[in-house]
Amino acid sequence: MVFNSFTFLWFFPLVFFLYKIIQKSFRKLHHARWINEANMSSYISDSMSGQRIIKAFAKEKEESSRFAGYSSRSAAARAGSGAFW
Repeated sequence: MVFNSFTFLWFFPLVFFLYKIIQKSFRKLHHARWINEANMSSYISDSMSGQRIIKAFAKEKEESSRFAGYSSRSAAARAGSGAFW
C-alpha cells in the first residue's frame, strides 16, 4: 500500500480535531464528577465533626436524607462520566 502526502494532509488534522472534541467532553464530565465528589466529601467531614450536635438535636433522619441527596448526585455524575464509553 502506497501512502502519498495527500493522505497525511487530511488524516492528521482529522485525528486532532476528533481528539479535541472528545477531550472537551471528558473534561466537562469529569469536572462535574469532581465537584460532586468534593461536595460529598466536605459534607461527610462536616457531619463527622458535628456528630454529637446532630445526635443532641435528634436530626439523624434529616442528615441521612441530606447525605442521600449528595450520594445520588455523586452517583449520577459517576454514571454520566462512565456513560461516555
